[in-house]
Amino acid sequence: MAEHLIRAEFFGTPVSILDHAGKRWLTAEEVGRCLGYSEPTARTGITNVYNRHADEFTESDSCAIKLMAQGQHREVRIFSATGCIKLGFFAHTPTAKEFRAWAAVTLEAAAPPAPADEALPAVVRSPRLDARLDRMASSIETMAASVTTMASGMQTMQTQLNVTSKYIGLLELNQAGTRKVTAEVVREAKALHAQGMSMADIARILRVSRTAVSLVVRDKYPVAIPEAEAPKTSAGEILEGWIEREQKRLVTHLTREGGAA
Repeated sequence: MAEHLIRAEFFGTPVSILDHAGKRWLTAEEVGRCLGYSEPTARTGITNVYNRHADEFTESDSCAIKLMAQGQHREVRIFSATGCIKLGFFAHTPTAKEFRAWAAVTLEAAAPPAPADEALPAVVRSPRLDARLDRMASSIETMAASVTTMASGMQTMQTQLNVTSKYIGLLELNQAGTRKVTAEVVREAKALHAQGMSMADIARILRVSRTAVSLVVRDKYPVAIPEAEAPKTSAGEILEGWIEREQKRLVTHLTREGGAA
């Protein structure tokens, strides 16, 4: 493969840059001349520096190629921009700093564009591919809509749970100092309601909140209560029990007042 040479200059020193594999390289001799080595020692001097630090160079830093010299092919070691910069650090010559800066700019220049016959082919679309892409896009839109619906449903459920929690808290507050709503209270409330008694009277007799009574008789009470069995006592018996309890409470109250007097 023929290599192309690019003419350049490093602070008055003519330099031949080698265009190889889409990158710019310098031979060991060119690097040596730029770093201030004499003409007879330029190639060997840089070769010695490279050999001492060969383990720090990669294939992208340096490689050996065959070049035509004096009518015959000869193996020559060449260095890329990064390879030249490393040599500039290892050589410690007066021009090393300037050479590193020059190599970073000059040798890292953009590679020439690829020939037209090496251009990548254009992507060919087909009706079958278009149909598949359309189906994929439709599926993605459907999934996105489902996720949105699920998120909205979860938000609604959370709102309902918050409302229920607050409602239960209000019920418990209303029932402070009264009876707890149990299966027995449920049976008695439904029995009295079946006899036509108002919810206010049922609440007063059973010593529960009116709201609790309203929910109980409509089977809407938001607390898990064992299913109420059929009333074991009639509404009259419930009222008689309530009257008896009220009488005992009244007697106790009067007794306490008499003792205080």
